Parts: sequence; C-alpha cells; structure tokens
Amino acid sequence: MRIGIDCRALQNTSRTMGIGTYSRNLIRALQANDGSHHWIPFGFDRRPCLPAGRPASPGGLDPLFEQWIDRDGFRVTHAQSLRSGLQHRKIDLCHLLEFGPPFATAGRTIATAYDLIPLIFQKIYMRWRYPRARWNIERHYRFLGQVRHIVATSEYTRMDLVRILRIPEEKITVIYPGLHPVFRPSEDRRGIDAVLARHEIRRPFVLYVGSCDWRKNITGLLSAFARFRRDGFKNFQLVLAGAQAQFWKGKLSQQAASLGIDGALRLTGFVSEEDLVALYNAASMLVYPSFYEGFGFPPLEAMACGTPVVTSNNSSLKEVAADGAALVDPSDTRAIVEAMRRIVLDASFSQALIQRGMAQARRFCWHGTARQTLHLYESII
Repeated sequence: MRIGIDCRALQNTSRTMGIGTYSRNLIRALQANDGSHHWIPFGFDRRPCLPAGRPASPGGLDPLFEQWIDRDGFRVTHAQSLRSGLQHRKIDLCHLLEFGPPFATAGRTIATAYDLIPLIFQKIYMRWRYPRARWNIERHYRFLGQVRHIVATSEYTRMDLVRILRIPEEKITVIYPGLHPVFRPSEDRRGIDAVLARHEIRRPFVLYVGSCDWRKNITGLLSAFARFRRDGFKNFQLVLAGAQAQFWKGKLSQQAASLGIDGALRLTGFVSEEDLVALYNAASMLVYPSFYEGFGFPPLEAMACGTPVVTSNNSSLKEVAADGAALVDPSDTRAIVEAMRRIVLDASFSQALIQRGMAQARRFCWHGTARQTLHLYESII
C-alpha cells in the first residue's frame, strides 16, 4: 500500500506541542513497525533552515524530516497541490496529522482528531481570530465529517466527535498515543544537577510543562502555588517549562508579582527532550490543572519518570492518568493546594502515586500505537 503521511506539524509551532510530539513519534513508529508499505511524506513548501545533522531549534525545521520529504515525498501550498501530489504518486491512503488546511481527498483519507477545543470554547478561541482563520477552523471540522475514518486520541475526544459533530461512531477508532521510552526514572544525579544549574532552577520545585493559553489554567496554577507557599512551603520554586512561557513572560511575571511569588517563578522557555526528562526526575511534583485536554502528554511523561502528579478530574485527563495521579477540580484552588501539600507531607500517599503512575504510564507505547494504526489502514483499504 502507498500511504501519504502528513509531516506539516513538524514545520510550524505545533512541533513543540502535543501535535508535534504525536506526529514525530507516530511516523517513526510506523516506519519501525512496517516493511510492507511504501511511505510518501508531505509537508509545507519550506526549506530546511538548519544544516544537515544539526539539531533543530524550537522555531526551526527538523532537517531529517525535511530531507525525507525532499527525497521521497512532496510539498504542498494549497488543497489542489495536495490532491495533485496524492494523485501523481498514486497514493492509496492519506493520513492527515496536522490541524487545518490544506485538505486531501476525503474518500481516501484518515485524519487524527486531537480535540474540539475551538468549538467547545468558542468565546475564548474563536473571537480573536481573523475571519480567514475562523473559516479554516470551521472547514477543518467539516472535513472531519467527510473523511473515510477518524483516529481519536482518547475516548473523551471520540465522545465529543459524536456529540458535537454528529459523526457516526463506526467512523471513529480510539488509538491512544504512546510514550517515548526516554521518559523513565534516572539515576544520573550529576547530569540532572547540570540541567538544573543551566536553567537556574533550585530544589525543591513544582513543575508545569506545556503551553500557556487559557485552557491550561496557568492563572489557577499561580494562585494555588501562592497559597501553597503561604501554607509554609516558602522554599519551593514554581518552574514553567515550554516555549510559550517566554512569549507570555510579561503577563506571567505581572501575575506572579501581584501574588507575591515573582521571586519563586522560573520560566525556562523551550527545553530539549533530554532536559525535560531531567526536570521531571528532579521535580517534587508536576501540577497540571488544565480545563480541557484531548490527551495530555505531560502528566504521563512525569508519571513514567516516577514523579507524583496533580492533574484535573476532567476531559481526557481522568481517562489517561486514571488512578496514577491526584485528580482535582481545576477551578478549586483549595483542592489543588491540598493535593500538593499531601504529596509533600504524606510519604505513603506520594509513594503510592509514584507506583500507580509508573504502572499506568507503562500502558502507553508507540509500538502499540503504530501496530493499531497499521491494522486500521489495512482494514479500510
């Protein structure tokens, strides 16, 4: 089978977010698990901005994927160029991984649906967009109703697709993303200390990993951390790791100052996967009080590293984290603080979270994700 695979999420801001993590690891796992199909990658009409062999920067392109597209695939600028590329290369099936246009021919397309956030929180995520951006979002969701089949990254996303878009259940298959094996407990104390020194972080600290848009509830996290410090834990830092934290630095610093925690807040900006593993291992806990997730990688990554996790009892988070994390109402500051306090003060509770979290994280592997995805390809062609 000749399969077109979407690399566009590795060429824009998605590459440092969950969609980029999903695309990168799924593509690699599909290639590693299969030798019988022919893969044709496609991406935006952009050229590598880094020399071959040099690691990609947060804003740059991945040279290995760019070279693969130029060697074995094709580039797209609009819907017609994608359709022409698929037709010219006689592709049997196309798997769309990126959110938004250009779109393929619906009849021979599988699309991964991560969430319906812009439709669920329209007043937050639609009102500020330019008309063309809103139009593209609406087109994307209409297109989901036309494709041959949809991969949902969680049962919660599947239910949203049925409830909001009225997509027939038989057109949706839930295939959970995996977890990279690099996320594991580490005994490299010297290496971890070097990472902390480089990012100017001191122990003990509370960690948050991810973007800083409204649904991530960073305001609630800052408020909870301020109360946590007032409750006697003044030696803790709060570390926000992620490329967007620097973008929102002014606003976050202002909020922290108003709460009296500006001296305890550390914004790392983008961190490499290697440094992220070290941060998870060094953190006293990960606190991730999101209002909504279609999957949510950071809680699982932290759990796999043996770090206690406090996260929300909503959306896919309660499904993915299950009993491996302390689940709280993200709008209840007191509940978040109480879970944080208990992790620090109750060793048996903390240890139980660590053990259950590591067991839950072991359920997610990219090999299994790729195997299920390949089976879906073969079942519909």
